[in-house]
Amino acid sequence: MRYATRVLFCALLLLAFASTAPAQTALLGDGVVVDTERATAYTMNLSGGIDAVDLASGNTLWTSDVAARPIAMTDRGLLAQAQPSAAGELALRVIDPTGVAVASHAVALRGGVWATVQDSNKVSFRISAVPGDGAVSLNWTSSVSNLEGALQSPEDGLAPGDLVPDTRANGFTRQEGSLELDLASGAISNAIATRNATPVALSEGQFVTTREAGRQFLSADGQHVMVSKLVSLIEGYQWTIYTRGGERLGELQHRFSAAPFVVIDGTIVFRSEPFGARIGDEIVEELLAVRGVALGTGASLFTRNIGTAQFQGEYAP
Repeated sequence: MRYATRVLFCALLLLAFASTAPAQTALLGDGVVVDTERATAYTMNLSGGIDAVDLASGNTLWTSDVAARPIAMTDRGLLAQAQPSAAGELALRVIDPTGVAVASHAVALRGGVWATVQDSNKVSFRISAVPGDGAVSLNWTSSVSNLEGALQSPEDGLAPGDLVPDTRANGFTRQEGSLELDLASGAISNAIATRNATPVALSEGQFVTTREAGRQFLSADGQHVMVSKLVSLIEGYQWTIYTRGGERLGELQHRFSAAPFVVIDGTIVFRSEPFGARIGDEIVEELLAVRGVALGTGASLFTRNIGTAQFQGEYAP
């Protein structure tokens, strides 16, 4: 009965919004948004833009440079962040399923916050979203540190992301805010909403199976569960994937104990964090990526290296 009700509800949404109906969305960490209905991932790429990735093949559907950080799927398209032109501005774009920007919004943020896409060694900006009917609730956090020395000025020749008003020498400033954005008009109202992109560990009373030992984690869309157990320090962890109803779908091994994931048509799609180590005589290095593995066979279907907002340079001594 619950399933039939859900199908009817989705059908009504399709009639109401036609081709712009809100997608089933999963967030695999900062900058990776998955549209589970279209089996498409939107990721930060290594060139400062956005790639749309077909999750059946791992191939690129389109690339856009109108924005750089995917935030969420909305009923009007992909909401993404672009680099701001000035302090105190949050630059947002709405991109349709073909990669065309259909709306642009410049949201004013208090306190002269630099809402940068790419971190510097002093400034970090993070944003999350909860889509609604024609609107989206946004939560943002800005962290600013001045590691050493005097208050800096534009004459020092620093990048815009390094210049934040009211930051004191050797200090640390953190600002947070929330708002609701109307996607059609750009109107702003206050809102409080949260969304978690990290793996959610289930308590014992929520376990979908007791046949296997290990910690159990909920998928990013809430439809599947990962049971993770350590195999060995060399081999890493075994992930066994179940539906919420307890049906076993398959397993794979990975270096980390858990990761944000979704399951689409028998394929587990997950965020694979960077890794580097010497294993025997071999040095193994892996970049941040989105990976797809067939649960039926354990075969790797694709690995897509993706961009990150995290600062990758050197810090001051």
